[in-house]
Amino acid sequence: MVTVKSGGKVVCVIALNQDGTGTCQVTAGQPGKVTFTGIYNGGSRFNSGSASTTVTVQPAKPAGPVALSARPTAS
Repeated sequence: MVTVKSGGKVVCVIALNQDGTGTCQVTAGQPGKVTFTGIYNGGSRFNSGSASTTVTVQPAKPAGPVALSARPTAS
């Protein structure tokens, strides 16, 4: 298992597959830089370890124009 933290809070826990990979999905917060740290406590065959990465959350782009069309209905 790998525990992923951001801002001192656990954001997800990843159960690793047999090939040592796994994923988790996090919700983007406010725009800006966010650091995630993965922590692996080790196991019978592997040492413990941790690593961090920083990502930049971009502001949402405003919605583009909406096109509407109307059709007359037959009576």
